[in-house]
Amino acid sequence: MSLTSFFGLLGGLLVLAFVANRLAQRTRVPDAVVLILTGVLVGPVLGLVRADQFENVTRGFGTLALILISNLLVVLGSVRARHTPAPISTVTQVP
Repeated sequence: MSLTSFFGLLGGLLVLAFVANRLAQRTRVPDAVVLILTGVLVGPVLGLVRADQFENVTRGFGTLALILISNLLVVLGSVRARHTPAPISTVTQVP
């Protein structure tokens, strides 16, 4: 898959997600269900997108997702470690 087709596909998926979100808001169906049904329609039913096009892309996204999630856990852990409850005397006024 060339870089141009990758970014074209990524842009198309973003537009598709936006349209699916708007459709989900109007129909009151969860947007995940609309996205899954759209993916099934675009992939196996209409054949517009083939699964073998994503073999190399999914490895990169999986690695990127793992890095982002592990970084988020480290950041949340450091915030949780620095958070200390305020003393009661600062919350209530002592005469």
